[in-house]
Amino acid sequence: SVARHYQGLIDGIVIDFLDRDFADMITRLGIQVHIAPTVMKSLSDRVDLARRCLAFAETLHSRKV
Repeated sequence: SVARHYQGLIDGIVIDFLDRDFADMITRLGIQVHIAPTVMKSLSDRVDLARRCLAFAETLHSRKV
């Protein structure tokens, strides 16, 4: 539902491993998908997710350049 709502506005989305079954459906909407652990219980978890999101965003940017 979230991906469909933002279709046409976003190039990519990060989803949790638990939602990985939706990845193909989201990709068919024209949105790139990155699957990552999104539950952040510690500072280390937050840093890891931030790094993953930034790296994913870089791949989206490089595809448009």
